[in-house]
Amino acid sequence: MVKKLKTYKSHIVSGSGGNMKIDGKRVVDAKKPLILEVTGDDIKHSNPLDPAGCAAAVAVMRQEGVAKAYVHLSKVYIERRTHWERFDNPRALRQEVVVFDRKGEFAPDEFKLNPPSPSQKLGYRKEYDKRKYRLQVPGGQNKLPKKSNWKKYQTKGSAGNRPRQHVTTKVRARPSGFTK
Repeated sequence: MVKKLKTYKSHIVSGSGGNMKIDGKRVVDAKKPLILEVTGDDIKHSNPLDPAGCAAAVAVMRQEGVAKAYVHLSKVYIERRTHWERFDNPRALRQEVVVFDRKGEFAPDEFKLNPPSPSQKLGYRKEYDKRKYRLQVPGGQNKLPKKSNWKKYQTKGSAGNRPRQHVTTKVRARPSGFTK
């Protein structure tokens, strides 16, 4: 008989980009890194598959000024009095979360939660979306060549023979309302 995994209802995320909110409070990117120490006591008082009750979330809630914390595979959200702070998950913590969700084991360790990189910040828009690119053509005129003159480049694989994208299974769910 296959044991059914217990899943926990995640928090509500609304908005996107710079207008992101969790439970009605706005989400801001962290400014400074945060050192997180997960102890054996945190592991004892935690639940697999629960972003708010995992060992790392329990460890974050021991910090001063933290009301609640959600630890996901790529981001950590920490509730302060007036807002939520968003951190990037280090690779080591991500691996521990996957092992904890699958097997219930978490190795006590110290992790450094970093602020999101510039390209991962809320509201980030790629510059090339805002402008039209023109090709440099001989003669000093910047204009697009006629479509008949465009070079045709062979792709490495068509949609039919591309490798399937890997999806990590048997781990915590994404936040409800989160679209990507």
